[in-house]
Amino acid sequence: MTTMNDCYDANHNTTTNTIITSTNKEVVLEAVRNDGLELQYASDSLRDDREVVLEAVRNNGHALQHASYSLRCDKEVVLEAVRQNTMALQHASDRLRDDKEVVLEAIRNNGRALQYASDSLRDDREVVLEAIRNNDRALEYASDSLRCDKEVVLEAVRQNTMALLWAFPEEWPTEDLYWLPRDAPTARQAAVQTVEDFPDA
Repeated sequence: MTTMNDCYDANHNTTTNTIITSTNKEVVLEAVRNDGLELQYASDSLRDDREVVLEAVRNNGHALQHASYSLRCDKEVVLEAVRQNTMALQHASDRLRDDKEVVLEAIRNNGRALQYASDSLRDDREVVLEAIRNNDRALEYASDSLRCDKEVVLEAVRQNTMALLWAFPEEWPTEDLYWLPRDAPTARQAAVQTVEDFPDA
């Protein structure tokens, strides 16, 4: 794999341990196509270069953290990053973590990316239900009001009884689910019934 330091060594006989801030666009492009995280060694101007950053995030979504702020505010760049790695959502600007299209793109691949969405989208029923359908643990990151929403909780519990751990904050009597039957199908049925019997808010 070619790194920026390898390319720099070939031309300048420096040691491979030297961290280079590269201003050579062709060197940087070659490097980030092999490893998107090499973007961290690019100059400020190249970390603000849309072509370079797009190549980097297509290789590794987490390269977004090394992009300029203006490109972390760029919707196309962020969408490319979360398609490659949903958890790259954490590196997006606040504005794009509050963008429903961007967040839905992330959570459809990994519901736990909900933790990086804005407070308003973690309180959006459509978004939270979509996240839970992908990963029942996403309930942990929903707003308190949606963790008390029977439909939302039931969606999670039907997939995994342990989702009860994140349901009904401040109201649930205990986090110890010892009372559930050990048989998985029976436990799921018991958990669903428990949620259905829980008093309406």
